[in-house]
Amino acid sequence: MLFLFIDGVGVRKPAADNPVTTAVCPTLHRLMAENSVSIDACLGVPGLPQSATGQTTLFTGINAPLYMGRHVEGFPGPSLRTLIAQAARETGATCHNGGTYVNIDGPAFSTRAESETNRRLGFDVVGMTTLAEAKLAREAEIAFATLSLVTDFDCWRDEEEPVTAQTVMGHVAHNAATAKAILARLIPQMPIIADWPEHFALDNALATDKAVWPPKTVQKMGILLERFL
Repeated sequence: MLFLFIDGVGVRKPAADNPVTTAVCPTLHRLMAENSVSIDACLGVPGLPQSATGQTTLFTGINAPLYMGRHVEGFPGPSLRTLIAQAARETGATCHNGGTYVNIDGPAFSTRAESETNRRLGFDVVGMTTLAEAKLAREAEIAFATLSLVTDFDCWRDEEEPVTAQTVMGHVAHNAATAKAILARLIPQMPIIADWPEHFALDNALATDKAVWPPKTVQKMGILLERFL
């Protein structure tokens, strides 16, 4: 059995704002039409699906959002983020430790309305990855942090030139060099023993009494649950 996630898009009819169309992804659509069964990512719970409870459901067979009464997201950890910020500043890069990351569908540029809304709500950076990774890392007790390298100011800043793909790619090339310099300083500082708070995230997160854990689930998730058995 294979689970296929079309993150932020879902399975729906062709539309102008649907990047996963038959014309763009013919093989995907053929495989889905012949061999797949679509499911509702909301799992019977109103609201925007979140990977923390969604992935938990897939791993355990328990409807996590229904059990909790809401969709729950994951969060990056401060310990690794602090190390990254320190390494970044040692390279001379301007670094902001912390902030709110907005994960949007992509690749795409924001509209002026979206950009203004994000800015007025106090959000700090917009990107197209990280959401699923942060939540899965949290569930697996893996220390996780995002090194977000800015490519443009988005379209809210009137005094800037309009954002183009060429401008973005030029900044991406420069950012790649910055990222390499940061990683060269960061990796030697990483602790060998996994003893940060993030490495014990499940200590206060397991709601179901282990006496009623399904044996197949325990076997499948043994690497995550072995210290609780």
